Amino acid sequence: ASRKAACGITKKPKDLIENIDAADVDNELAVAEYVDEMYKFYKETEDLSQVHDYMIKQTDINPKMRSILVDWLIEVHRKFELTPETLYLTINIVDRFLSIMAVSRRELQLVGISSMLIASKYEEIWP
Repeated sequence: ASRKAACGITKKPKDLIENIDAADVDNELAVAEYVDEMYKFYKETEDLSQVHDYMIKQTDINPKMRSILVDWLIEVHRKFELTPETLYLTINIVDRFLSIMAVSRRELQLVGISSMLIASKYEEIWP
């Protein structure tokens, strides 16, 4: 089953969709037999974990400043050659923090780099 089919996004019949988990059928750690159930669960709970619009709560920053922060975080991410997951988690942490705390513009970059540090602790593995 493909991820889109498991989430009910595609209109194609399941037998016409490439099974990207076929290589993992014999791998016990991949738990390929539960893929459809897992994607269905993730799709159902997706709305519960989304960060809602928080800019109305912010008094000193605006969407343009957040955009500049994200651009800068992308540059830092590239400079240190971090994994894509680290960047995604960084931005998620920034958004979650900004949704519960009002931040001044001079602290925004600190929030961003602190979020990247936390995300790196979760995602990065150094040999």
